[in-house]
Amino acid sequence: FVSALALALGAAGCSDDSSSSPADGGMKKDTGTTQKDTGPAPTIDCKTNTCNTFVFNQLIVPATGPDALKYGYDYDGNQVVDNALGNIIAAVATAMSGVNIQDSVDLAVNGGQAILLVEMQAADLTTDPNAVLQAHVGKQKDCCPGKEDDPAGCKAATIATGGCFSGEGSFEISDASPKDAIIKGSIAGGEMAFGPARLALQIPLNAQSTITVNLKEARIKGKVTANGIKDGVLSGVIPKGDIDNSVLPAIHTLLDGILKDPNTQESTKTAIFSFFDKDGDKAVTLDEIKNSDVIKTFAGGDVDVDNDGEPELSLGIGFEAVKATITAASN
Repeated sequence: FVSALALALGAAGCSDDSSSSPADGGMKKDTGTTQKDTGPAPTIDCKTNTCNTFVFNQLIVPATGPDALKYGYDYDGNQVVDNALGNIIAAVATAMSGVNIQDSVDLAVNGGQAILLVEMQAADLTTDPNAVLQAHVGKQKDCCPGKEDDPAGCKAATIATGGCFSGEGSFEISDASPKDAIIKGSIAGGEMAFGPARLALQIPLNAQSTITVNLKEARIKGKVTANGIKDGVLSGVIPKGDIDNSVLPAIHTLLDGILKDPNTQESTKTAIFSFFDKDGDKAVTLDEIKNSDVIKTFAGGDVDVDNDGEPELSLGIGFEAVKATITAASN
């Protein structure tokens, strides 16, 4: 399902997504899990205030149903964690055991194919009720030259002295990075919580296929110290338009590439065909993906956070980050 998952986080405004509109159509609704944000847009100034800077060094996609619960969020207030896309990833991972999703994700992150940088303005990383986080898209960087196809070797290169994720890595902000990916939050007992906010999220599945979504109700949490972020969780909901126009076409492009790759094991191809090839022609079309049981079960949308009657797809993944130096984009 996913051959290389990495994040590039940008903002599409940081306003709260909650609404007081009445529920309709039996759709799950946000029943008050979000606090309305009526204050001014957040600002960040790392030249005059204390900031810590980090780079995401690991992304963790759900491999099982319990994983999906771990990284999700209860968006409709019904005491059940929502993570529909995480459940899709877990279900397909189980069905296609020949494709090691997490190894592919690790290679993408460790190889520097997509870099997510974070500046966190906080007077104290133990307690600060008025913390601010800004996310940047970093320029791609060759973090493990010659070991791009070796998960263990690539990771070892990134954490070696001076490596990308050793705590000494230096990264440059991409020229295309959004300037306003700024989110309010707080830190208590070393636990950070930022959001909700609207955030643009890019998920490269491979070199030819990237999912671009505009998350509503995005939240970022984890345990933070000056050395990094542990047990991080990024969650949000994907609008239906992004599901139809970006998520499902990207999945189709990815699966089609796997099927056409002469190095793909026949058992993996058989699993993909059994999952999606309903007419038995040894090919998988976009319509077959859209109409597959697992996609119809989850991708039709499971929440409606803004109560507009349009279903949205919940998403949750894990992450970790380490200390890094961030430099401005060069001309």
